[in-house]
Parts: sequence; C-alpha cells; structure tokens
Amino acid sequence: MRQVIDSLWTYHILFGAAGVLALVFLWRGLFHDRARGRPRCLRCGYDMQVTGGRACAECGWTARRPNDPLRTRRHARPTVIGLLLLTLTTHGLTGINVRQRIHASGEKWYVAIVPTSGYLLAWPALSEAQRDSAYRRVADGGAWQWQTALVADHLADTLKFTPARVNRSEFDRLVVLLKYTGPRDAALQPLLDAMREKDPVIQQQAALALVAYGPRAEPALTDIITRLGREWYGNDTLDAFAKLAVAIGPLAEARWTDWRDIYRGTAPDQDPYSVWNAARNVGPIMASLNRRRALDEFIDALPRSPVRELAEEHLRQYSRDAEDVRHVQTRLRDCLKHDDWTVRAAAVRLLARLHPVTDETIEAIAPLLMDTHSGPRIEAIAAILCLGRKHVDQAAELLPKYFDPSNGRASMFCDALYFYFHTGRVAEVAVKHVSDIAYGHSNAGIRQSALRIMTMTGYGT
Repeated sequence: MRQVIDSLWTYHILFGAAGVLALVFLWRGLFHDRARGRPRCLRCGYDMQVTGGRACAECGWTARRPNDPLRTRRHARPTVIGLLLLTLTTHGLTGINVRQRIHASGEKWYVAIVPTSGYLLAWPALSEAQRDSAYRRVADGGAWQWQTALVADHLADTLKFTPARVNRSEFDRLVVLLKYTGPRDAALQPLLDAMREKDPVIQQQAALALVAYGPRAEPALTDIITRLGREWYGNDTLDAFAKLAVAIGPLAEARWTDWRDIYRGTAPDQDPYSVWNAARNVGPIMASLNRRRALDEFIDALPRSPVRELAEEHLRQYSRDAEDVRHVQTRLRDCLKHDDWTVRAAAVRLLARLHPVTDETIEAIAPLLMDTHSGPRIEAIAAILCLGRKHVDQAAELLPKYFDPSNGRASMFCDALYFYFHTGRVAEVAVKHVSDIAYGHSNAGIRQSALRIMTMTGYGT
C-alpha cells in the first residue's frame, strides 16, 4: 500500500508540472502578444502605424473595426499545445484519484470514476454500500466544505435514536464530519437525542459536539442536564459534560444550586447510598464553571460525612494557583474552630498539604496539639512534625502522651510516627508504642503499617 501511495505522489508531481507548463503555453498563446498602444496586423504582426488605414501592406489583412489593430494577437500553436497539456493533466489527476479510491476503499473502477458531487446529489437513492463509499471520500478531508456539510445534513436527517436500537455507525460518522463543518442546524436534534442515551460513549461524543453550539442548545438541554447532573453514568464523560456546562453558561448558572445540593448530599430524593458517586461526578463540573465558588462549596461540604473525604480530594486537586491556596487556607483556619472534631481534623490535613505552608498556618495548627479530641491532636502532631520547626519539640513530647490504643486511632498514630521518625527525632517511648502496635494491635492493616515503619526506619527491631 505504501508503494502505491509513493507512486501516486510521483504522478501528482509529474502531472502538476505538466499543468504548470500548460498554463505557461496558454498565457503565451492568448495574452502575451499585446499591442501596447501600437496598431499592427493581427495576422502577420506588421506595423500598421507607418501606412495608416485598415489594410495591411504586408499580407493584405483588413481590419473590420478601427480598434482591431490594437487587440492582442492570438497564437494558435502555443494555445493548442497548452490545451493538450491541460487535458492531459486533468485526465491524469482524475485517473490518480480513481486509482486512489480503488486502493484505499476497494471501490470498483466503475464506482470510482463517479464524482463525489454525483454521489451526494443522489444520496437518498444510494444503497448502504454506496453511502459508505461516499462517506469515506468525505471523511478523509479531501472533499469541499459544501460536500462535507451536505453529507452531515443527510446523516442527521437519517439518524433515529430509540431506546431499543441506536444507529451507532451513522452517529459516529456525523460526529466526525461535524469536526470539519462546525455546528449544523440539522445535527442539533440528533445530538440532543444522543444525550438521552444510556451509552456513556455516545453521551461523551454528543456533549463534545454540542460544545460548539453554545447557547443555541440551551433551551433543549435544560431537562437533560438536570437529569445528567443527578445520574451521570461514568467518569469517562465528565470532561465532555464539564465543557458543555461551560459552553452554556446561563443554563449552568441555573443548575448550580442543584449541583451544590447533590455534592453536599442534601438534594431532594437523593439516594443516600449514591451520594458519594454523585458528588464525585458533580465536583469537577462545578470546578470547571467557577473554581473559587466550587472551592467554597467543597469546604462547606466538610461536615457531611458521606463526602468529606471527596471534598478534601477536590480541594487539593482544584486549588491550583496562589490565590486559590490563600483563599482556601483562610477558610480552613476558620474550620479549625468548628464544633465537629472531624472537620477540625480534615482542616489540619488539608492545611498541611496545601503548599506553600506559611508561618501563619503553622501557628493556627499549633493550638490543636492540645485539642480535646485525639483525632485533631494526632493530625496536628503529624503536620507539625512534617512541616514545622518551631513546635517540633512540643509535638515530640505530646505524640506518645496522647496515644491511646483504645480510641481506634492507631492508624493516625502510625502516620504521625512515620513523619516523626523521618525528622530523625526519636523518643524511646514512641518506639515502644510502635512496637506494641506492630505485634499487638487487632487490626492486621495497622500492624503491617507499624511493621513497615519499623523496617524503614530501623527503630524497634
């Protein structure tokens, strides 16, 4: 196949050169020999300005009108040669296209010689095989813009979306052609119908195509986006859905409250068992619309236990620039005074992972070393040992003191110890506790964590 393509390029170069030569001959035969204000005989070129009158003294040619001697002389020989070369070039390039169609798509020679325009004009009468052939000609990018648009409109008219069967092949073709033509009015309704399908791949393709329509698609998408915001089918389509939401800004603004309630787990008729999945899908959409606003919603969702872990993940993921980090750090410092100890612990974890960590943040975390609950205390100890310098000694003293295996927080203690050992400041009492965990805790995972710490650090072995 590659040899065929290489030979076709050779023919293109040869016939292209012949076409250029044909244009040169045609120009010399038809336009080169101009009068330039000097009357002369159109037959022999004799200067008639000397003799005057309309008759040529050399060959006897007589001008019918006074301006005839001032016309451009036409030369038959170069004109004929140019026409022959142009005919040869046209037939040669046509033959190359036919040969290329035969090798590329397996068309018969009597099918390949039919022009693409003829196929498109007779589209309703074409068979399935003939439509496939016409689509392949257009999809390779070698057709005119109007030809591609015509095929896209035909595909949009013939698409039928039903719950029982989706004409997947024609839909895929329509999506490909819309990349060349841009948004087409005839394709809008099939794309909206595709958004209602259960197949996430079809939904993703339709959403990406609808981005180009922008507000034009807004009225028809209201119900669809409301439903998909609550019942999205998979992560594969999240990027496409987020782009679609951004493209139809007014509609996205109207849906913001619904998506916020879904994320917080307070939406009406929301299945409590699917709160986490729904929030996972809606979070990126909110962040794509208004990141600062979404960050505030993620912080407000920290008290909601079903999505707390997810809110922490989204806060770390979407705090992208320095202004976002400063804004989130300010809000989280307020969360350090929350009545719920889980919110205080989550705020400490996030503050320790949002960089850059300022002295102000360290000063805000330090009081939680004396928190009334062990969870925030251990999180604060881990954060101070990892990030702080001023309060390391205080944290080192509190670490073994506040450890109580009965409170079920041994996993946090192991994490804190790892940071503690990493600093090189080890107390014998801390080593004793990690040894007790490694050999006596009831949870196998925590025992493995403690053993891993002992192995990595060499302490307690």
